[in-house]
Amino acid sequence: MATNGTPEIKALPSTELLEQGILARLMREPALLHNGCALYPEHFQDGNLRKVARTIKYLHEDGGSPDVQNVAFRLSETGELEKIGGAYALTGWSEYESIDIHGDLARLHEQSAKEQVRTLLYRDLENINSMSVGEIAEVAQEILEVTKDSRWESPLTRIMPRPQELWAMLSSDEEWSEDVITGLLPVESLMVLYGVPKVGKTILAMNLAYHLAAGEDWHSLQIPKPRKVLYISIEGGKRSLHGRLETIWGGEVRPPEGNIEIWAVPPFDILNPGHFAALETEVEAFGPDVIILDPLIKIHRAEENDNGAMQRVMDRARSLITGNDRSMVIVHHSSKAGNTARGASSIIGDADTSLRLEWKDREDHSGPRRLYFEDIRHAEAPSSLYLDLVPATLTFISDKSGQGIAERILSDAPEKNRRDLVTAIKEQTRKSQTWAYDQIKTALEENRIEVNPDTKKLRPKQP
Repeated sequence: MATNGTPEIKALPSTELLEQGILARLMREPALLHNGCALYPEHFQDGNLRKVARTIKYLHEDGGSPDVQNVAFRLSETGELEKIGGAYALTGWSEYESIDIHGDLARLHEQSAKEQVRTLLYRDLENINSMSVGEIAEVAQEILEVTKDSRWESPLTRIMPRPQELWAMLSSDEEWSEDVITGLLPVESLMVLYGVPKVGKTILAMNLAYHLAAGEDWHSLQIPKPRKVLYISIEGGKRSLHGRLETIWGGEVRPPEGNIEIWAVPPFDILNPGHFAALETEVEAFGPDVIILDPLIKIHRAEENDNGAMQRVMDRARSLITGNDRSMVIVHHSSKAGNTARGASSIIGDADTSLRLEWKDREDHSGPRRLYFEDIRHAEAPSSLYLDLVPATLTFISDKSGQGIAERILSDAPEKNRRDLVTAIKEQTRKSQTWAYDQIKTALEENRIEVNPDTKKLRPKQP
């Protein structure tokens, strides 16, 4: 019993080890403080550990690295190093280093809130009979404030919405955000653009970045308004990147100042807490609507053919956009065959949209390219585009972007019977047979193709 009549609140036996383990982990990986690990020194029960927690928080907020050496140096400067047991004490806690840092911090914060509430209850409970309703309400509000201030906030709290009652959802007049690219790239969706080496994936991605930032339609695809774009280039170096961007600047599309930020960085590992913290910090500082990562292979150290490992990579990349009204484009490589993405199926499986860029003639790498819209989760897939590169401006043009899939295939061949045309449509779009027949039917009804009366085969509409 404490001398003032208030029962003494004892910490749980494991509290000290829990607190030591948390501090040991944070000093070994200070970057975790950038990644949702909110540190509240007042929640530590042990006075000496509270001093260390305050030092870590101070160094973090001051822009320094709160690792063991810097923490020890700072404590020495303030004359508190010996009080906590010297530098040896700091290094000795590694025996209890936290494995589940978010979970351990959550337990620490919850325990602190409970103890503060118990203190308030012991303070006022014996006087409750003499208190007015208003005074009781004030105590209740004080308790609510304690639990609110001590509530643990994990990275999920900002991206996990509250459940919504069905009738309320259906009757809501909530306005949904406009697609970044109508039908192709909704807000908070992820698109993968892949293709064979040297086909022009990066140039196409840069073209897209300019169009997004300017709010200008991209070939036949509508971009309703300008967006802030962060283009992260992880290969080729800053000089090469600058040269390409300067050449593209000579084209027709010029984004307004401040709408596009270019970040040339060396390869990094998005699964590394320190690397991800640095990435997240820059993303938050600029506040983009769209992030373009180029290429995927340079942002991780995982086994590319391991589905589980690549799913973790994709999940971490997606965490940058979920709950933040952002979208993402990732540039990736094709398999050796060229018609599928390289690596684990989870790469394309996790994407909301996938685009494949390849040479129109696989033997001739000097001619047009072809852009296939393969997996579109939110809308009907557009017809593929033929793209020609203009070397003077490094921009792609598509003079056939208004054509449908049926007449586009027929424009490459004199004429085809209906069955052969269906097969060609299925091969190029990976759609069903029914869908292919519907495309032919629509093209005939709109007089974009016709039946040759002599051969009974389908051909483009004759002048």
